Parts: sequence; structure tokens; C-alpha cells
Amino acid sequence: MCYTVARNGAAACAQGDFAMGEEPKAVPGQGDSMATLRVAVGLLVFLVGIALIVFVFVQAYNLFDTVDDEIAKVGATAGNPDSDDRAMPGSGPTLGQVAVGVGLRIGLLIALGFLAGLVSTQGVRMIATHRGSGRA
Repeated sequence: MCYTVARNGAAACAQGDFAMGEEPKAVPGQGDSMATLRVAVGLLVFLVGIALIVFVFVQAYNLFDTVDDEIAKVGATAGNPDSDDRAMPGSGPTLGQVAVGVGLRIGLLIALGFLAGLVSTQGVRMIATHRGSGRA
């Protein structure tokens, strides 16, 4: 860390003197732990984003797996299907109610997938920032 600048353009530093435009030598071990921590946190954020993306895919599969059952309930009653009871109008969900419910779930899945992608991208950026800074 530099604390004074001499009249001849040289700066005096805690690490020693160096000419203007030169970089001071880093203290061995200084900053390595922070760089490692940044990479570890970046990797953790990336993995959380990937886990969220997997969660979205599982939920999307479950959604489309259950849509047929919901559509089958449209206008149905909870009575015994073997009996001669007729379905009473309005006793089950309407097609509009099922469509709105499915549409809302699809919208939430799209939003969650978008956010999961942002989270994983941020993790990659954290790792790439460390890699691009010249430290390995």
C-alpha cells in the first residue's frame, strides 16, 4: 500500500520503493483466501441455480402429468361411477377454472425458470471474474 509520492515521480510503499507505473509485488498468501472464497461462493451460487432449474423441470413434468386428471374432473361428481346417478351441472370445476389454474402454474414455472437461470449465471460470473483477473 503506497503512502507517499516523492518529487521525482517514485512512490514509497509499505512493500518497498517502486517506479511510477510499476505494480507493487503482492504479499504471498494475501488475497489468495479471498479469491478462493469468491470462487467457492460462485460455485455454490451456480449449483443452487442448477438445482432450481432441475426443480422447475420436475414441477413442469408433474404439471403436464396431472393436467389430464384435472380436465377429466370437469363437470364430474364425486359419486360412484357405476351408479346411474347423472352428473349435476356445476358440481365439478369448469374448463375455464382448470385452464386458469394451469395457466397460472405455467406462468410461475416460466418466472422461476428465468430466476433460476439468473442465479446460475451470477455464479458463473463470480467464477469468471476471478479467472479473468489474472489469478489462477
